[in-house]
Amino acid sequence: MKILFTSDWHVDASTAGVERMPELAEYVSSLELAIEEEGVDLVVNAGDSWDPGSVHDPRWGRFVYESFNHLAFRARYHREDADGPGLIAIPGNHDVVDIAEPTSTLSPLRVARSPGVLVLEEPTAWSMVHAGQRVLFLALPYVSRAYERTDDYKRALGGALEAAEKAARNSPVVVIGHLAFEGMVPGSESTDMARGREVPFPVVEVGQVNPALVVNGHYHARQTIRRGSLDIEIPGAPIRFTFGEARDGARGFLTAEV
Repeated sequence: MKILFTSDWHVDASTAGVERMPELAEYVSSLELAIEEEGVDLVVNAGDSWDPGSVHDPRWGRFVYESFNHLAFRARYHREDADGPGLIAIPGNHDVVDIAEPTSTLSPLRVARSPGVLVLEEPTAWSMVHAGQRVLFLALPYVSRAYERTDDYKRALGGALEAAEKAARNSPVVVIGHLAFEGMVPGSESTDMARGREVPFPVVEVGQVNPALVVNGHYHARQTIRRGSLDIEIPGAPIRFTFGEARDGARGFLTAEV
C-alpha cells in the first residue's frame, strides 16, 4: 500500500500581511498530480488545517473540505471501493476547540460523513484491507486540555493502543500523530505560530506496538528523528510560513509503502 502523508497546511496563514492560500492551492494541485503519477492508494493529513474562531472560518473550511474530497477521490483505495476512504485526517493543535469532547475544525466533515474522507478526532485504531492486506492505523491526534482530562479520553487512548498492539502480531501498524517530542529544536510551530500546549508523544507505549511506520505532524521542517525504539517521519509543512523557516529544507509531502 502506497500512502501519501501531508500536514500543517495552515490555510489561514499570512506572511507580512500576504495571504498564502494561493500557494497552498498550487500545493494541493501538486498532490493531485502525485497521487495520479505515483499510484497512491491513500492520503493522510496529519493535522493543523486552520485556527477556529475567525469570521473567515467558512472560507477556510470550504478550501480544506473541497481539497480533502478532491484528493480522496483520486486515491486508488476509494476508487476501487466507494465505501472506503481515500483520505484520513486528524486534527492538530491549531484545529481543536477547548471543550470536553473531541471537537475541531474538521468536525463538520466528520459529522457530514463525507464520502471518501475519514476524520479521526480522538485516539483510534482503525483498519482497512487493500489488495488482500490488512493495515491498522493508530491515530493519535492532538486533543483539547478539557477532553484530555476525561475518562472517555483515557479509555479511547488505552483501547486504541491495546488494539494496535494486538493487530501488530499479524498486520502492519501505521501510527499517525500530531504530538510533541522532547529534544526538538523549536521552530515556528512552537514560537511565531504557537497555539495550545505541547502534548508529549507516548514513545514507550507506541514502541511496544512495534509499528511498521510512524508519521507525525506539528513540526514544519521535513525530518526523520529517532526516539526510543521508534524512527519517526515528519512530512513537514507544504510551504515556508515565516521568515524564520527560510533556513529549513525542502517543503512538500512524504510517500511511503507499507
